[in-house]
Amino acid sequence: MANARFARLYKELCLAGVAARHARRSSGELGGHHALLVEEALARGESAEVAERSADRLIGTEAVILEQFVSRPELLAFSRRRPGWSFGVFPAIGLLMGVIGLFAALCLLPGLLHLVLPGARIAATALAIKFFTLWLGPVLLSFICAFLAYRYRIPLRWPLLTAVLVCMLGAMIHCQVVFDASRPTPTGSMGLGIGFPPPSDQIQRGLLTLFVALVPVIVAARLTARVRHSDRN
Repeated sequence: MANARFARLYKELCLAGVAARHARRSSGELGGHHALLVEEALARGESAEVAERSADRLIGTEAVILEQFVSRPELLAFSRRRPGWSFGVFPAIGLLMGVIGLFAALCLLPGLLHLVLPGARIAATALAIKFFTLWLGPVLLSFICAFLAYRYRIPLRWPLLTAVLVCMLGAMIHCQVVFDASRPTPTGSMGLGIGFPPPSDQIQRGLLTLFVALVPVIVAARLTARVRHSDRN
């Protein structure tokens, strides 16, 4: 009974925005303190039922414990304390670093090893980078931010901001391939950069990705609504 209560308390602390490490440690400490109070009550000759009730009264209700933790900002998760950084700055940096890392692994590393890549390999590499930039990266970042918003009950406007930001940023990243057909085996070179395409093209490409990137946000919204409905009941 007590174990179930403090396992539920851990979940409630996380949902209230408390960092998982603090919620895990605190629920474990409170569970241990509760067990000691029960043992002391039993040693005084109280019945098991009375000992449980007295320990529960001394520990406090879940509502009181939650209020004490939420009122301390240092115990909250970083994504709850700094949503602008967690859902705006970090996803944008993550997308850029992912694109640069993929470009370095597929293009710069063979150059450092003095490997001559055929034109078909260059074209396939450019296609992989474009797929990551326009689809995989934004959708993955939207999923991560939607999960954080659901886990810590963060307003869904923040993962929505992430989805819009990374999709529009991905539409601005371009990868250019130049082929050299003068050799027996056609080779090529590739450049990566951020440009400002015509607004209509950027919005069109960003919206196409956004339709897919919004799926995890919509799922998180439905799950959050279901949790809130169960809390009211």
